Amino acid sequence: GVSLKKVAGANTRRAVSKRSTSFVRQLVHQSEGATIARAVSRCREAEYRVWVKAMADQYPVQAYLRRINKTTSAECLFCPGTRETLAHFACVCPQFREARTAAHNQVRKLISSLLAKCLHDRWELHEETPMASTGLRLSRVSVTCMEASGRPLPEHHDGMICIGRLQPDLVLVSHSLRKIAIVEVSRPMDGSSAQLAAAHERKMRTYAPLLEALRMYLNEGWQVEIFPWVVGVRGLLDDETIKCCLEFLEIPRQSWQRIIADTAKESVKAFYSLHRVRCKALNMGPRSSGLQTTRNKAEASTVRSSVFDADDPGRACNRKRLRRSEGDNDETRRRWKQMEKMTRKRG
Repeated sequence: GVSLKKVAGANTRRAVSKRSTSFVRQLVHQSEGATIARAVSRCREAEYRVWVKAMADQYPVQAYLRRINKTTSAECLFCPGTRETLAHFACVCPQFREARTAAHNQVRKLISSLLAKCLHDRWELHEETPMASTGLRLSRVSVTCMEASGRPLPEHHDGMICIGRLQPDLVLVSHSLRKIAIVEVSRPMDGSSAQLAAAHERKMRTYAPLLEALRMYLNEGWQVEIFPWVVGVRGLLDDETIKCCLEFLEIPRQSWQRIIADTAKESVKAFYSLHRVRCKALNMGPRSSGLQTTRNKAEASTVRSSVFDADDPGRACNRKRLRRSEGDNDETRRRWKQMEKMTRKRG
């Protein structure tokens, strides 16, 4: 029975990999999709449906609705003159800034919790703590270093700047191991490997001043590293960069895969939370400079009626669909058992 399932699974994966849809290109043909491909089955039904739409380039942003003639404009309902793509909604649109921050925090809290469970007691974990409050000795950094990082300069300075107010997502310190790890979570758009790599580089550059601020530790032989923990809004990630962080923290290897998979899954759940905020915003009606136009009221109504209602698991039509899918699964399992019996008889 087990071998038959493995063969069927292998054949299914082989058949899928030969297709060239957006879903397959992004999930199967990119190594960054391997983790979420395995982990997404643990998401709830509604979360999974929204994720599939996002992966298949069918999430109902204005650009997609315009493409399928469900609306007359690809313009964002909240940003006049701006085309609303999935990347705009998930990473840029100011209407959802607070929701994106909440999604980021949701993923950060999970990572902090996972690390806290696996870390040796030689480590101190500081979550969202200003550097000045971590107990570490900080040197002032040069204006040149701050400018290179892209951070704004204070109005008054003497050429050297105190960065004690910087607040990384996680700071982990081990005095016995003489190690400091600065972990920064990033949830960029994950349409390509280049986007994930760019987010990694941005975090490295933005937090580079901390390496200069902690140079006293480096001079004393400590290891000080910045680890961007990059997971895309749809759960795609480069697990090798995360493994580097886990190895530095001396997390047991048997826990690595679970931590990485849970990170990917939580990012999908966070995207679903962002999706629900968008649903609510559309139900309230889009606002542009405090005014609603006839056009954007009509557009919001179209989005709600044609697309978003299908993502509400509480609606009767979706409860029926869920029952049908459960029935289909039962039927599939029955057929597999029948095939297994036939295979045994032939053997």
